[in-house]
Amino acid sequence: MKDSKESMEIIEAYDLFGSYNGAAQFVGCSPNTVKKYVQARNAGQLIRQGQYERRPKATDKYAGVIEEAVDKSKAKVRAKAIHVRLVALGYNGSIRSTRRAVATAKVAWRKSTQRIFWPWIAEMGKWAQYDFSSWSCDRWEKDHTLSLLSPFL
Repeated sequence: MKDSKESMEIIEAYDLFGSYNGAAQFVGCSPNTVKKYVQARNAGQLIRQGQYERRPKATDKYAGVIEEAVDKSKAKVRAKAIHVRLVALGYNGSIRSTRRAVATAKVAWRKSTQRIFWPWIAEMGKWAQYDFSSWSCDRWEKDHTLSLLSPFL
């Protein structure tokens, strides 16, 4: 697919030359491409790049079974084992489709169970601060003082 700049160049070339072949030769693409863009313009439609309707997959009916198996095994189950279960349930797709669906389910499971690390933000008076500066290495047994600083206690 062409980006918006290239599609405008195709339409301008068609307006300049008045033929699909002349515009295609000038721009460096197929006459069929020029025809598609010109017909879309005349119909008042936009040709959208990358926004296509998702086709239903063979594994869509069995997504619950796949997600349940991945969840129970904590994403350790193999796609071949799930494929055997799906075939017993009436699935007639390929093992490759099952592998893709299981891989997608595993990624989703890992993202949902991933630990989020939040930064620690100290608030005045809520957290105690320790100061171990009075400890010395050569006098380990003697000077064990611990300073506790907590404002507003």
